[in-house]
Amino acid sequence: MKLAFVQDWFNANGGAEKVAGAILDIYEKDDVTIYALFDRFSPVARNEILHGRPVKVSILQHVPFINKLYRYFLPFMPWLMKRFNLRGYDLIVSTSHAVAKGFRNDPSILNICYCHTPLRPIWDQYDDYAAGHWLGRTFIYKWYVGYLRRWDIASSKRVHYFIANSAHIQKRIQSSYGRE
Repeated sequence: MKLAFVQDWFNANGGAEKVAGAILDIYEKDDVTIYALFDRFSPVARNEILHGRPVKVSILQHVPFINKLYRYFLPFMPWLMKRFNLRGYDLIVSTSHAVAKGFRNDPSILNICYCHTPLRPIWDQYDDYAAGHWLGRTFIYKWYVGYLRRWDIASSKRVHYFIANSAHIQKRIQSSYGRE
């Protein structure tokens, strides 16, 4: 079975990365192609989580200090994720708390998303993020959040099955995407 595995990014050895590693451990190394916007894993984390597997990355990989600046690139992430063409796979699995489900694919390919949470800055924590951002209450910010919400809902429709790790996240998925 030929599997495409998509992660938002790899820059820390945290919970999302550990979930990615557990999923990847299920599959044979040669059957999986991994995609992420950028990969700044340490050698220890790379070995522990990815077991030496290569990662296909976007142009964000070449941005200096991206592991500290990536939040500022959120406006471009949907466009960058759509650059990944995942046609020709038997199965697509993504783990996401941001944009990993936003790739292009053949709708006939089974697409499963382990959703850590819908994108917090545009959904359940919008007010907190807007209050803390210097553009937070401006027309530009509201327009941008509206654009991201429309994109996020559209990309959620390409997912066949969502997996949530709790009833709380299940409710967030239902509230944000109207999906079980």
